[in-house]
Amino acid sequence: MKEVARAFTGWNYVRRPPFNFQLNANQHDNGTKTIYGQQSNFSGQDVITIISGRPATARYLTWKLFNFFVYPVTNSSADKATIDKFSKVYINNNHSIKELVRAIFVSDEFFSERAFFSLVKQPVELVVGAVRMLGASYNPGTPNNRGGSSVPPNSARNMGQDIFAPPDVAGFDSNLGWVNTASMLERFNYTNIFATNRNTTNPGVSVSNDKLKGYTKGNSKKTVKKFFSVLGPLNPGTSTRKMLQTYLETGDNGQPVDFTNDDATIDKKIRGLVHQIMCLPEFQLN
Repeated sequence: MKEVARAFTGWNYVRRPPFNFQLNANQHDNGTKTIYGQQSNFSGQDVITIISGRPATARYLTWKLFNFFVYPVTNSSADKATIDKFSKVYINNNHSIKELVRAIFVSDEFFSERAFFSLVKQPVELVVGAVRMLGASYNPGTPNNRGGSSVPPNSARNMGQDIFAPPDVAGFDSNLGWVNTASMLERFNYTNIFATNRNTTNPGVSVSNDKLKGYTKGNSKKTVKKFFSVLGPLNPGTSTRKMLQTYLETGDNGQPVDFTNDDATIDKKIRGLVHQIMCLPEFQLN
């Protein structure tokens, strides 16, 4: 809006401490502006106050937060009522996004069955989540980014999320926008790097055999169940469970073998198990 742009004339961002916005009064348009039916010599701060007080703003912010943190919102009357309910939290708490987020995070909707595995992991969530879930090692390098691994940021970028560099002011894609043939291949590539990297001296991203052994049980059934729990919890179904159990009980020659949790099995079969679980459709979801 032209009138809004006039209200923000003279405002500049100071790119040095204290890194804040400042108004150069000599460059500000002091004329009367009409913004959403109100007339005055509005400044940028006034515009923010006006926009924050509009019911449409509250609904839009709530909609964005629900789609990002809880589940995709539809145009159903029930979902509209949910959005209106949380919009009131924003309005009744002096337009506090903090209180709105707090209300969402402790709500029944956030812990509902509908919210469970309803969102696709963002690339950063997949990359960082795997490290945290399995207690993997990661070498971030020095504060000047010297000597660190480029695997995490490069992997996220290849999946479509270049950290701190969104494609435009609208931000990154969300949910199903992360899923396409190219990005899924990059997800599988990362899981392969993650599961097979054995460099513990100067790890990029790697999980040690000792860590994997701590999750491995005495038989294939309990082992698969444990890794489904650690990497989720996941519940992909009986057929997938049996397929992974069979994988653990099959030797290199394709013949059945007894499952053991010795070092050789950990280093090969368990790493392969981690890779396969991380490639499951269920692992791509939050």
